[in-house]
Amino acid sequence: MNKKSLKIGLGIVVVLIIGFLLNPFWWLMQSPIVQQPKWSEEETEYFERFTKNGEIDIIRYYKNFTKAGKDTLFVNDYDKRNFDYKLVFYGTQKNAYQSIILEKDSIEKMAKYIKYNILKNNKYFRNIIIRDGRNKYIFSANDSVFFINETSY
Repeated sequence: MNKKSLKIGLGIVVVLIIGFLLNPFWWLMQSPIVQQPKWSEEETEYFERFTKNGEIDIIRYYKNFTKAGKDTLFVNDYDKRNFDYKLVFYGTQKNAYQSIILEKDSIEKMAKYIKYNILKNNKYFRNIIIRDGRNKYIFSANDSVFFINETSY
């Protein structure tokens, strides 16, 4: 019984040592961070006028969708699969948050410009989502009329 418990104890110690040695390698092998595509020249030129005074910043996201409807980002094929184009306007100063409320007609003009000039009327494009200080606007690519959905924060 003494030899049997020694073998079991030695086996447990070996398993723990192997687990201890391999565990850091498992945790250090992280997947690469998924980054959004770089801004195109058209996007940079168009949105530069909004950010000139330094009070407003713009973040742009592409969101792809799997066949099941789950959102993800296909890094190399983001514009060759169904996608939403999302813009978020936010203030860089505490007081600037309220000053970034955009007019509905300027939002609609912006969405049309994005659709036709930046996205080049891409057949995989689904929606343009624009958020300002208070509202969320959704412009659908499937209809000739853009629908605006306002929600308060």
